Amino acid sequence: MGKQAIKDHFESIAHDYDKWKKKNYYYHDSIKEFFKKNVKPEDKVIEFGCGTGDILNAVNAGYKLGLDIAGEMIKRAREKHPGITFRQHDCETPFPEAENFDVAILADIIDHVTDILKLYTAVNRSLKIGGRMCISSVNPIWSPVFDLAERLGRKMPEGEHNFVPNRFLIEFLKLRGFRFVSRGAHFLIPRKIPLLSNLVNRIAPKIPLINRFCIIQTIIAEKVADWREEYETDLSCSVIIPCFNEEANIERSTARVPGMGKWTEVIVVDDGSSDSTAEKVRRLMKRNDRLRLISYSPNHGKGYAVKQGFDNAKGDIIMILDADMTVMPEELPLFFRPVADGTADFANGTRMIYPQEKQAMRFLNQIGNFFFGAILSWLLSRDISDTLCGTKALKRADYANIHMGADKWGDFDLLFGAAENKLKIVEVPVHYKARTGGESKMSPIKHTLALLKVCLTWFFRLKLKFGRRG
Repeated sequence: MGKQAIKDHFESIAHDYDKWKKKNYYYHDSIKEFFKKNVKPEDKVIEFGCGTGDILNAVNAGYKLGLDIAGEMIKRAREKHPGITFRQHDCETPFPEAENFDVAILADIIDHVTDILKLYTAVNRSLKIGGRMCISSVNPIWSPVFDLAERLGRKMPEGEHNFVPNRFLIEFLKLRGFRFVSRGAHFLIPRKIPLLSNLVNRIAPKIPLINRFCIIQTIIAEKVADWREEYETDLSCSVIIPCFNEEANIERSTARVPGMGKWTEVIVVDDGSSDSTAEKVRRLMKRNDRLRLISYSPNHGKGYAVKQGFDNAKGDIIMILDADMTVMPEELPLFFRPVADGTADFANGTRMIYPQEKQAMRFLNQIGNFFFGAILSWLLSRDISDTLCGTKALKRADYANIHMGADKWGDFDLLFGAAENKLKIVEVPVHYKARTGGESKMSPIKHTLALLKVCLTWFFRLKLKFGRRG
């Protein structure tokens, strides 16, 4: 899902955009009603991803500004609504002239951005404290139906898109200075059927379980704090890179770790590699004074390597980066910041939000992740979408109360330990890439059985209170 491809798609459909909206007027009119109800006449309103401007035109507001990445959309919006201000702009980048707005409208744009947190940042920068962000997006359950409607020529082509469940969009609000206010579900029947559609669409959103099948999901959030990329703190950082036979990746993974906090150290833990990983790190240490190496033999597994790195770390905040470059080192600040500013005690990476590169995760691993995500969500009494993402962060002081050794990979030890110590767990979305070298060390059957054993142990500890540490 690339930004240029998204831009090109909307440039190409701009000439038919209004035709498609007219064809499905019942759906689009319902979206307009949601935003009209949440805008007051005196409000200053900004819309991200405004298309040809019909939603801005529908709301009653004192001032209106529309932004869209597609120049052809902006051209048509200006022609249709000359009394409204429109600008061509990448909505994942803060608009320099936009500030002190009362309401930000995000109508079905989240499905078409490459980075939700960057979009939230841009919205935060545009709103005043107390300003409201109003979001509508498509319920992912309807994705197969929409795909079929496109193929049959009954719906506007989506191009590259990514439907995200409301619960994740709500989770990420806290990472960018917003407070969740309310969520909603709308619209079970997308077509106008006399007598039936209005009745069902009025009642269905109010009925538990049935409302989960509504097409439109909405969120209202309030800005409670300014959020800036620049962040100063006295806290330091230790990045632990556990590795086994990663000579192809180790130089790039260590060199691209950004500086975070007061200072940053990078600790490579060579878990009994049989290749030249350790030798490469020793050479790199001669020109990189923040790089350290822990090397031993034989191989003990990732969980042991993570423990060795954490036990020897000197930074206030400790985090894991897998050497295989499936999570880019440049995304580590996404983990450091929420732990440093108190938004989270434990930042857990999730690879389940953005589209993954082809062959980044094997099919069986994907199924296993959904399976264990459901189990851990129940055991921990909170949503966990990704249990085995290698990138995690927490304070070294909190790690001191977590016991490791039950899980060969370390992920479950850290997650269950965080829950047992009542740490505030926040998920952080990452863009998951295919490996640039080396091979995956996970065996689906062997490690599934091992992880089930860990889950059973914690079932007794967390749910039945047997063997729980005091």
